[in-house]
Amino acid sequence: MRNLLYSLIMVCVTLSCHDIAEGYLFVNDAGYDPDSLLVRTDLDSGMVKGPNPSWEYFVSEFYDWGHKSMTWEQWVEMLHEMGEYEEIDVPGKDYDRAHFDIPWVSTAIQGVQGTNPIYVSIAKVTTDKGDVDKFMEYVTVRGDGTFTVPFKHEIPSGRYKVSLHFEGPGHSADFENIFTIIIQ
Repeated sequence: MRNLLYSLIMVCVTLSCHDIAEGYLFVNDAGYDPDSLLVRTDLDSGMVKGPNPSWEYFVSEFYDWGHKSMTWEQWVEMLHEMGEYEEIDVPGKDYDRAHFDIPWVSTAIQGVQGTNPIYVSIAKVTTDKGDVDKFMEYVTVRGDGTFTVPFKHEIPSGRYKVSLHFEGPGHSADFENIFTIIIQ
């Protein structure tokens, strides 16, 4: 009798567990912060005139020694007038990106949890005036939802709204226009 009861319980447990999906995928709070990436094409990658760091140090030390009869700006202006304040060539703000071929990278998506592996793919791209085919040729999305745009690309200017597809063991989810990549 006891064996019959145990056998019946095992059959019920086996039959009830048959249709349970494998793993889990929670995406209720999925989103990006910030939810856009600006990719500039007019870069300041050359050398520009800027302050000499040694003169900046000299002025700051002299100012900190107690010679505060003038403001910081007045000290710099006085050195300019004397011809003693030397400007040198310094790299522009995009010099490193151009010199080392650094890609444009977004933040990772937040609020996605589930059984690994979770695959992320670009489901759809819409644009106001760009070229979706060129966009798909160059832009990639990593497993954590991070978008990567290579430094050297031929994507036309425009606002590209990206929809993503998440897939894990036994579950999937789609998000329409969850991220915007702006090519200027």
